[in-house]
Amino acid sequence: MKKPTLNLFYLLFLFFLFVGCEKTAPIPAPEENSDELKTVIFKLTGFSSEIRPLSSKMATAKNGAKSNVAFNQVRSLYFWSFNESNLIPEVAIHPDNASIMLEPGNTALTYPTGYKHDMFPEGQCVSMRGVKRIIFKMPMKNVSALSKIDFDAASSNTGPKNFKIYCSVNEGSDFTLISEDNQFTNMSQQSRNHFEFDLSTIITNEHEHLWIMIEPFGGERGTVGDYNEATGLLRLDNFDISGIYNADGSEETVLNKINYYIFKKEDNTLALEGDLAFEADHQISPLSLKLPVGSYYASFVSNSSKKNLLLSKSPAAAKDFYVANHFDNDQASIFGTQITDITVSESNSPIDVALNRYFSNVKFEFTDPADLSFINKIVINRMHENFIYTPYGNPSSLPVSDASMITFVQPFKEETKSITFNQFIGDVNQPVDLTYNILVYGEGDELLRDFTVNNAVKNNVQLLFKGELLKDIDKSGDFIIEWNEQWDDTVNGEF
Repeated sequence: MKKPTLNLFYLLFLFFLFVGCEKTAPIPAPEENSDELKTVIFKLTGFSSEIRPLSSKMATAKNGAKSNVAFNQVRSLYFWSFNESNLIPEVAIHPDNASIMLEPGNTALTYPTGYKHDMFPEGQCVSMRGVKRIIFKMPMKNVSALSKIDFDAASSNTGPKNFKIYCSVNEGSDFTLISEDNQFTNMSQQSRNHFEFDLSTIITNEHEHLWIMIEPFGGERGTVGDYNEATGLLRLDNFDISGIYNADGSEETVLNKINYYIFKKEDNTLALEGDLAFEADHQISPLSLKLPVGSYYASFVSNSSKKNLLLSKSPAAAKDFYVANHFDNDQASIFGTQITDITVSESNSPIDVALNRYFSNVKFEFTDPADLSFINKIVINRMHENFIYTPYGNPSSLPVSDASMITFVQPFKEETKSITFNQFIGDVNQPVDLTYNILVYGEGDELLRDFTVNNAVKNNVQLLFKGELLKDIDKSGDFIIEWNEQWDDTVNGEF
């Protein structure tokens, strides 16, 4: 019995000796997975107010674009947020002839911080010094019913604290009082007062225009200063007219799409691309994307029009990225921006993406005293190059568009004497040359006039050519040119 016991003891001794001499290996740290995707949220702003149904007034060979808004649905017909620091409505069923007239005409305007609204983020409001009348002029064709008007108002200590409000359906020949006493309840300097007025009793299907006139006056002052009619400031913001708009004719598809391209900073290659659709007149939900940890930059482009843009497809490198438009896609509302620094880490804050206009608006306003309804069509020929925006370099290949002509058929059937279109430019630092040849045809396609206009503008500009269409038709045109850059600018010219 002793020998087996000794053998067992000997084996155990060798086992523990072997274990005791073995070095303990360190536990390896888990490798960091550089390809693990992190969520990045982009909040898109700055452009949704511009996305609106295309105006049927902008006639093309097929009688123009139609609204894609459902019949018999109360919606915003006109909305001024003043966030672009100008007097142009962000929402307009007939944008060409919607305007604001101020009395006196030289009223000094500024655009300080405004008030938040459900439709638009807090931005600017309009501040008017010594204004006596504000008249909002709005075409009402195809509006079957009005709902209400509402807006925000405020004033300085010496500004007006009350106002009268009127409406006119005959372009100002006479006005009907809506409300005579609208005393501010918040009278401290620049405190917000919200007003709402019922318009349901106004019959619009018999009239094609609605003017709203506001006449401010001193009102009850409380403890604030005395009213100074000459220097007192009045602020207005979020001016909204709602009702039911039924566009005539069948609906035409309008594309509403945002494309995004995200590039790696380390080698300028494409990391991610995609697109999303959105609905007109709706806020855009935040865009949630997944990217590996790293550094990036990006381009965003939005398009609201009848045609797809000319966009690079899966560009291998950033230098191959481009954006362009067909010239005859003349009502396209194209916005975009570049985000130069995107850092993706374990925890990421939302990134604000403010899109800006990549186009300028070109308008011809004709001052002829005579009726122009006999004009059969106006043809606009593009004489300059078709602009291709390439923010990151020279692509190896570029798109080609043969479209160089816009035709406005029977453009003056309504009371207006103007035509307008959007010219895609991109985002440029220096003005680019625009040259257009205009052909005017009468009955039987008789050529009545052939003339050329030109000017140099940047994007986000309103270019206005103003003059008589048929004056001295045997001579070359001489348009006065104006431009507006509240949209960055407005350029005016005569012909």
